[in-house]
Amino acid sequence: MAEKREEGVPEPEVEIQNIVASVDLKGEVNLDECSVILQGEYEPEQFPGLVYRLEDIGTVVLIFRSGKMVCTGAKNREQIYKSVERVREDLEKKCGVKFHGEPEVEIQNIVASIDFHVPLDLDTIAEVLVGDEDVEGIEYEPEQFPGLVLRLREPKVAMLLFYSGKAVCTGAKTEEEPEKAVKKIAEKIEKYGLKLTG
Repeated sequence: MAEKREEGVPEPEVEIQNIVASVDLKGEVNLDECSVILQGEYEPEQFPGLVYRLEDIGTVVLIFRSGKMVCTGAKNREQIYKSVERVREDLEKKCGVKFHGEPEVEIQNIVASIDFHVPLDLDTIAEVLVGDEDVEGIEYEPEQFPGLVLRLREPKVAMLLFYSGKAVCTGAKTEEEPEKAVKKIAEKIEKYGLKLTG
């Protein structure tokens, strides 16, 4: 039928770009006071949270009065946990916040970029994967947007594929899910004998 991946073409590369986590710090925070002490950005008439940039870690956290927090910008779990530790330490030592228990951290979304290293035949991919048991949905309207949106059942992620061979994976909850999704898509492309080369 059609060619598979040419010899010498590397396997797809997956790189985590952003991990978003929600955190319960287990303690109420006086945002007016803490915004001054921590030199964070706090404009309650525009947004109810304190924006606190941890530039040395590479993350930004949004801290709310309830003690809930959102951490974004991390490339791995270690950065999330370092951010939580730093924020709790700063709030406790500098702002006098009292905590009641260990923080609860939950990964909400992992975004990864993918390079398949070969052009993707989006028309054919859309055509043959409609109705596939592993595919929850496909959206492809090239007149409106050049990317193909592919929603997988397992892992439960959305992939945005482009003709260039570049892609974005969103909705992952673990760092392994983007890799699994790419592997599954690559296997399906090969199973259907789709053309992966220019």
